[in-house]
Amino acid sequence: AWATHQRHEWFVRYARDFARRRVMRVADGWFVGFDGGENGGSLWWYPRTPGPGRLMWRGNVRWIEPVGGDIVAIGGLAHGIVEGFALWLHRTPDGWTVRHHAALQYAPTAIAKESGGAIAIATMKSLERVTADSLTVLAHVEFPTEPTSLVAAPGGELALGMSVFGYVFRPGPNGYRTEIYVPPGCDLKSDGLFCRCQPARK
Repeated sequence: AWATHQRHEWFVRYARDFARRRVMRVADGWFVGFDGGENGGSLWWYPRTPGPGRLMWRGNVRWIEPVGGDIVAIGGLAHGIVEGFALWLHRTPDGWTVRHHAALQYAPTAIAKESGGAIAIATMKSLERVTADSLTVLAHVEFPTEPTSLVAAPGGELALGMSVFGYVFRPGPNGYRTEIYVPPGCDLKSDGLFCRCQPARK
């Protein structure tokens, strides 16, 4: 019992003091998403007046963004168990609810707001798009390392940054065309875990 109590106290302290969190203000309160990595996470709604919060979802939440008339929370984890998800949050007369949820192809690592209001999502296995009412897989890609940044251009291009190299996805009539960019003189090598840039052979 003592060990269980100590473990519970540690998780509470970690979520309070160390877990990454996203906060979004809404008309009647705040959404707070917690991402404690392998230690777990959650999504809460808190009222504007002092009072207890309400648990909306159990899972690591990394982003909370407005999309259309609703709000979308995006999160997941790749540590032993791999999951990725998008939650559509909707306000009803009885309060906020998770109107719909969908699974991503893998845990999300970067997002970008597109010019039309949708959100592009990068995972290690895909490029996906969240709109006000749907989740679409734009491309299935086995990236060699984790995408760390994502930029949406006005023309529809999506650029992903990774260690030492980047991808650009250009839309076309048959889907997205992929281009890979590496620094000049880079001979890209993978050791199974990371991609490294070695001097190019002459």
